[in-house]
Amino acid sequence: MNICCTPFHNTLLPLILICLLVPAGCSLIRSPLNQAREYSKNEQYDAAVEKLTGIIDSDASEQEKAQAFMFRGYAYSNLKEYRYAYRDYQVAWKLSCHIYQNLNETTENNETEFVPAQACIEEIPPLIDELKPFTSDFGAIMATQEASAIVKKMFPDIPR
Repeated sequence: MNICCTPFHNTLLPLILICLLVPAGCSLIRSPLNQAREYSKNEQYDAAVEKLTGIIDSDASEQEKAQAFMFRGYAYSNLKEYRYAYRDYQVAWKLSCHIYQNLNETTENNETEFVPAQACIEEIPPLIDELKPFTSDFGAIMATQEASAIVKKMFPDIPR
C-alpha cells in the first residue's frame, strides 16, 4: 500500500494528532466560545475566563460578546468570584436586551443556540438573583457601577 504524502497531508496529519491527543489543541478548529464552553465543562474555569476575556476584548460581534459575558459570569460564579460574576451577568443582560430590542436579520446568529430575547428575559435575571445571597449590598452596587462603566465604554450606542 502506497500512502501519498503531499504538503497538505503533511500539515493536516500533525493538526489531527494534536486534536486527538490534546483537547486544547483543537482551539485552532473550534470557535473561541466553544473552546471556553469546553473549559467550563471540564471545570477549567480560569482557562475559560481567560478565553472569554479574549473574546470580550476582541472585535467580536455584540451577540458574541453578550454570550462571552454570560459564560464568563458563569465561570466566575464557579470560581466563587461573585462580584465579577454579578458584573458580567449585568453586562450580558444589558447587551442581550439591547440586541433583542434592536433585532434584525443581521444580528441573528444561527451558529449558536444563544437567543438574545431568551437571555434577556428568562436566563440572565435568575442568574443575577442567585448571586444576591453571596454578594453584599455594597458589592452589588459596585458590580453594577462597573457593569455600567463597561457598557458605556464598550457599547456607547446603547442607551442608559
